[in-house]
Formats: sequence, structure tokens, C-alpha cells
Amino acid sequence: MPTPPNRPNLKVEQTETGMVVRLVGCGSLNEQTTPDVEQQLIGLAAELGGVHLVVDLAAIHYMSSIGLGMLIGLRQKLRTAGGQLSTRGVREEIYDMFDATRLTRLLDVHRDRAPG
Repeated sequence: MPTPPNRPNLKVEQTETGMVVRLVGCGSLNEQTTPDVEQQLIGLAAELGGVHLVVDLAAIHYMSSIGLGMLIGLRQKLRTAGGQLSTRGVREEIYDMFDATRLTRLLDVHRDRAPG
């Protein structure tokens, strides 16, 4: 599925188990980039409803606390709609941050890449 102009940071692919979203065009989720990415992801989640959404973070080299907060909010919106959130392709240093903040207990976080 091509990247729509209103979602320049998302490449969306349908799989047998749900939707895989690869983040493109930004190497970090920080105070400058996260609001746009969040708006795109929330819009996609609202459009898709109760789906299993896999966010591939392989292109992300840095994530601040605002990026973590975005994922928590996205998880909640998906759960409210009957869906779920997983992350894949999480780099070691970012995984360590998820683990240190105990978000690995709340979020489905994986280092391996999403299929597709």
C-alpha cells in the first residue's frame, strides 16, 4: 500500500494477522517529530478500528519520553476499539529504555522485524 500524502511517515501493509506500519522519513521520535507521527497513527487507528496494529520501529534510532507516551496512548485507543498494539524491530538501546521503564510489561515489544 503506497504512503498516502496525509500520512508521509507511515508505510502500511496488510498481513494475515493485522496491519504492519513501518515508520519512514524520521529517525527519531522526539518532541519535534512525535506530534506528526502520532497524528498519523491515531488517524490510521481510528480508520481501521479494532485491528492488530504492528508498529515497526526499525528505522527509529532515538526515542524520547514523548515517543513512549505516544505508544501508550495509541495502545489505549486501539484497546478501546477492540484492537491491540505490538512493536517490532526495536533497537537494543530503545528496548533497554522500554525495559528500564517497565513498559515491556504494558506494551508488546519485540526486537525482531515485523513480517512482510
